[in-house]
Amino acid sequence: MKKGILVLFCLPVFFSLWSQEHVSSYIISGTVTDSLGIPVSGATVVLRFFDTDSANVVAWGVTNERGSFVLKSEAGHYVLNVRFTGYKEWNEQIQVSGNLTTPTVILEEDVQQLTEITIRDTPIRYRPDGYIVSMVNSPMAKDRTSIEVLNYLPGVSDLKVNGLSAIVYVDDRKLTFSGDDLKAYLEAIPAGNITSIEVIPVSGVAFSGSSLSAIIRLTLKKLPEGGGRFYAQSSVDADKQRFTPKINATLSYRYKGLSFSSYVYGSTGYSISNSVVKTVSDNPDIKTEQLITHVSPWRFSLTTEQSLHYRINDRHSIAGVFSTNNMFPGYNEQKIVDESYYNNMILGFSSGNKTGYVNYKAILNKKTGSAFLLVAEVSSLKVTNTDEVELFSLNDNVLNHTRREANSDRKALNTYGDLTLNLSEKHSIETGAKFLKTYYINRDNHFTELGAEWDFDLSASENIHYQEDILAGYLNYRGSAGDRFTFTAGIRAERAHFEQLNKYTGSTIDYSGTDILWAANARYAINQKKGYFVNVSYASKVNRPSPHLLDPYIHWDYANEYSTGNPNLKPYITHTVQFITQLARSYTVTARFSHAVNTYDFVSELSATGDSIISRPVNVSKNTSYTLNASTSQQVFPWWRLAVHANMTFSDVHTQTYGRTLTSYILISANNMFYLENDWGLSLG
Repeated sequence: MKKGILVLFCLPVFFSLWSQEHVSSYIISGTVTDSLGIPVSGATVVLRFFDTDSANVVAWGVTNERGSFVLKSEAGHYVLNVRFTGYKEWNEQIQVSGNLTTPTVILEEDVQQLTEITIRDTPIRYRPDGYIVSMVNSPMAKDRTSIEVLNYLPGVSDLKVNGLSAIVYVDDRKLTFSGDDLKAYLEAIPAGNITSIEVIPVSGVAFSGSSLSAIIRLTLKKLPEGGGRFYAQSSVDADKQRFTPKINATLSYRYKGLSFSSYVYGSTGYSISNSVVKTVSDNPDIKTEQLITHVSPWRFSLTTEQSLHYRINDRHSIAGVFSTNNMFPGYNEQKIVDESYYNNMILGFSSGNKTGYVNYKAILNKKTGSAFLLVAEVSSLKVTNTDEVELFSLNDNVLNHTRREANSDRKALNTYGDLTLNLSEKHSIETGAKFLKTYYINRDNHFTELGAEWDFDLSASENIHYQEDILAGYLNYRGSAGDRFTFTAGIRAERAHFEQLNKYTGSTIDYSGTDILWAANARYAINQKKGYFVNVSYASKVNRPSPHLLDPYIHWDYANEYSTGNPNLKPYITHTVQFITQLARSYTVTARFSHAVNTYDFVSELSATGDSIISRPVNVSKNTSYTLNASTSQQVFPWWRLAVHANMTFSDVHTQTYGRTLTSYILISANNMFYLENDWGLSLG
């Protein structure tokens, strides 16, 4: 009986103690990312008692693929420690009195550690909207430039992602270079200086350059305090008809939150080409054969950029950039020899472009990554053309002699602000506005001297002024469901007002137009680890008619009038649908359909009897194209990665006048690129 009472007495005490122990065990959870917001998988998370021996571990764990961790402990005062190879150790005091979710742990790179790490593979982290490649001591980066590494990445070829032109960022700074200048700039960045590359196959509507565009972001290694880096690279393109040497160099330095970078790129070249043109008309007795020789002597191009970045604190930074691009005077000579005469033309061309901008970036919320960016940019462009044309008969009689000098000045002020609000881990809104004011001046002097059999000469001089104001705004939404599906939709509107004054004729053109772009993109990752995904995009863009061009030669017309666009011209409308599928990370296939319509509205003309005016459509141009792009990137050997890209395009172009088709053609192409380079590098500090 006593034993039974003792058992009954002990049971409540036991359950009470068990209950107290159970209640005092709480869950501690959180997420670990790097400075780019990329989840860090495999980081070690350790919980220790505060003010005790550091070896006294209460709980520990490892982050999963999402960078998440979960620990259990009793109530108390602890130190949470996070470590991962190549990053600085992170420590934070926490007070546990219930279930606790810590703020996002952001690990900073350890420059000293990075030089001592050896990674055998180049990991790719796939996200619903794209992928990120870690370049930390990757064998793919050894002895290569950034442009070479980009061509090895899935779907990337010649600064295009799955056939779409890409907007390139370096350390959150949008590059203003384009074409060969952009390639040269990226060639000057050794791949070993890159920590990560982010590729987004389809961006939102923040960018107006194309109805669909991709994004490539390069994040460079941070220089050690008081350290610098110098890199130079040269290359030569040569064959029987051209010789083009190039050289570029970059110098960077960092001191107490202030980073400075200077970049110089120069090229020169010579080219010559010969061709024979044969023309046969419907009359078999009329045949023409022309021998054309085109010579481009030495000319020099110089591009420079100086940038200064100051990090005020963890949330605020300011940067300034000044760049120049100059094409020094060069001359092209073209000679055309025919059965009855020959024509000799010498063309001189030079240009100068200066751009300077200052931007301010503020991180509104470090946990969510919400940020604000404000940019003010001033640019100036000068273009100068001179040409001289002589037309001779074969007995050296001068039929006419024409000399022309023309130049254009363009000055622009561009200000814009962008706000990114990350509402949660799965939903974000991007919005922004810009104002662009541009002022143009075209000057044209034209003189023609006719042969002796003519009684007069012709000369003309004109001064044309343009002014354009653009106000634009955009709204973009990005959301995801789980880790596999993401959806993006947005709209961008751009209103422009254009005014032209011809001081020679006194005529004025006043024009306003609107561009509208809306786009949607859905992406589904079938298997994140293996890299299987599908992507579907649709975009529609309405381009306002272009009322002017900067080239001072384009606008020349009869009676000293400038043609700046038909006021009855309808907007140029494009529709694009794109389907992308990626298999096993290394194989990408893209199918794209595009349809564009360009229409002159109406023109008025007299009827055949001359007693009435008839309005009818003048020109309808339709372009329908089907493009298939395939690419693969394979690590054949540890020292060799093979990248192959191929494109096949079927284009059907119809240009109609009064309903009649004038032109139609088909284009099929495939391409691949191989090149060889030299480079030298030096690191200080």
